[in-house]
Amino acid sequence: MQDERRSALKRLGIAGLGMMQVMMYALPLYVREQTHMDAEVASFLRITGLLLTTPVLFYAGWPFLSNAVRALRNRSIDMDVPVALALVLAYGLSVYNTLAQQGEVYFDSVTMFIFFLALGRFVEMTVRHRTGSITDALTRLQPKLAHRVVRDANGESHEDVPLQS
Repeated sequence: MQDERRSALKRLGIAGLGMMQVMMYALPLYVREQTHMDAEVASFLRITGLLLTTPVLFYAGWPFLSNAVRALRNRSIDMDVPVALALVLAYGLSVYNTLAQQGEVYFDSVTMFIFFLALGRFVEMTVRHRTGSITDALTRLQPKLAHRVVRDANGESHEDVPLQS
């Protein structure tokens, strides 16, 4: 459980840092029409967004991508399939627009989506681990023996019977 928690925290941290950095470079692109930004500066901001989003997608977003591939191999669709599809399409379109130096880029959306999904999964994992710990503690509290009352012609007698799990 600690390895899973440590890995999830690393992925969440990378996603959070990447999200904040990508947003710093995406915000000027939102207002470039009002500021009359040079094409070279816009290109630099797009490329920087690409470079920062790539590790977020392929490290922090890896659980979504791998679970989606696994689900498709098993010929089923779970929540990770549309998530991975949205991430890959938004990232791919943004890479294309960055290389073509035209259109909008969605690197900030990709990183924010990964961060919030990773945060949700981290909270769910924490609750699951706590619930499992409580269940284990309750199982340990279960007595090892049960007292059985046997009634027969001679009256009542008691005997200890081991519990089987």
